[in-house]
Amino acid sequence: MRLNYLYNFKNTIRFFMNIEDLDYSDVDLGHISWTKPFNFRIRKDDNSFRTLRIPNIYNFKAAYDYYEANIHDGNFDLNNLEGLDSNKRMEISYELGEFKEKSYDKWQQIDYNMLIKYDLLLRYDIKSFYDNIYTHYIFKGISNDNISDSSLFRMYSGRTSGIIMGNYISLYAAEVLSSKISSELKSRLENVDCYFSYFSDDFYIFVNHSDKERVTKIFDEVLEKFNLNKNEEKIKIYDYLSYTNDNVIEKYWKTIAKIIREKKYYQSLEIASGKLEKNNNLGFTNQLIYRLNKLDEYKKQKVFIVNFFKSRFFRKIDFSNTYFNEYIYHQILFLIKKFPEILLYIDSIIDSFEEFKNNSFKETIIRFYNNSLETNYHDEQLYYYYFINKLGITDKIKNKETRKKVLNSDNHVLISYYIMNNMFETEEINIIKNYADEEYWLEYYYIILNDSDLYLDLENSVMKYLIPEKASRHDMILPYKNFYMKNLSHRRNILYDIHEVSNVIEEYFFVKYPIKEEAESSGAIITEEYPF
Repeated sequence: MRLNYLYNFKNTIRFFMNIEDLDYSDVDLGHISWTKPFNFRIRKDDNSFRTLRIPNIYNFKAAYDYYEANIHDGNFDLNNLEGLDSNKRMEISYELGEFKEKSYDKWQQIDYNMLIKYDLLLRYDIKSFYDNIYTHYIFKGISNDNISDSSLFRMYSGRTSGIIMGNYISLYAAEVLSSKISSELKSRLENVDCYFSYFSDDFYIFVNHSDKERVTKIFDEVLEKFNLNKNEEKIKIYDYLSYTNDNVIEKYWKTIAKIIREKKYYQSLEIASGKLEKNNNLGFTNQLIYRLNKLDEYKKQKVFIVNFFKSRFFRKIDFSNTYFNEYIYHQILFLIKKFPEILLYIDSIIDSFEEFKNNSFKETIIRFYNNSLETNYHDEQLYYYYFINKLGITDKIKNKETRKKVLNSDNHVLISYYIMNNMFETEEINIIKNYADEEYWLEYYYIILNDSDLYLDLENSVMKYLIPEKASRHDMILPYKNFYMKNLSHRRNILYDIHEVSNVIEEYFFVKYPIKEEAESSGAIITEEYPF
């Protein structure tokens, strides 16, 4: 897996952060300090967010090197997460740095068949799983207890209660623990007629009515052994019909794909006969809006919309001779406002129509961006910033009011882009310089790169701003100092140039949908596009 994808697994921040070009020759596995990650918030639903914690790069690379070299014991292999447990539903696309989408359909079919064999599906979620993991439990029993958890807690300010969320190493560690929970549960359920599988902290347990209470009691007792509890607010109990009703997204995709293909066929006949001048290849917007109303949860809505625009089906649509009207315009604006992530994927629409080049559209995007800066959703702020740069209107977001919002957003990636692209004035730079908080290591890196006085005094600048607070000994300080000085002296970036992000996304899709598969594909989005 690419280092960028290991560093930020699955989440779209991996399209913005690039640690692959850094020089790691000074990383010393024997001299690693406690370090403080920075927080990056991603929208979870209408009113809440999930916090990713982005680790110190030196510590992350040291942790990866350590675990890759040492986790080789039976089913335990850092590069083979699926081998941990046959009951594990999680499957990794190591080329794309995300979960395999096709596996969802496979497991859903298993679920339906199990609901023929058993009466109920109990879906139990472990409460605050990552935050409640005790790191000493994770690797106990692997390689005769020779695997240390210190690389994990050194990425998280020395905390052994909880692990940071967002990178592949943490994901693998959490999956090691969940496989131990699975093993214990399997042993305890040996004499019960039931079946279970799990995706991370989400357990799917199939039982008959008569065994429901017994199985629930056993599940609670197993979690208690690991100092964990199930989330009572997220309990879901299904029978065959209710499970069918709760899984409608795939059906909606199939319906939309069928409607669009049929319309495209008949439109091509009418265009050929001269009855029609342009096609209606944007007709899917009305279909998306119509079915969006039928989904009752934000998470399902986002899965439905974002993954439509990431699909092969959408990416193959030709908009060169397409009819455009006002209702399509406001529908697309609504989808952007509701799900800003689609801004990463809709170049083919934006580039094809003049309506997305006028001042009214640009002013709307600026307004969306400014509104996003008043929320806690760092991911959405970053999507708007990317798109505003693509539209070439960054001068509209350099005013004092917007700069103040950015500075107060706690969005370390966005703030660093403002520093990188000289969008702050001296007063804002001085405010950041005076924070004296290790959490701002990304901003400090770019301030040193962009400030000629700090750059000319590189050694002292690194010592002042980039050495971890807990690296008190000389032999601990030296490798960090050398790591940062070498990369700064060669002016190596940690963030992609914002104008390069579109190329990074295109590269992702090139791997996701190889050209050699085009002839084999019907263009359907169904079994390939469902996320987890």
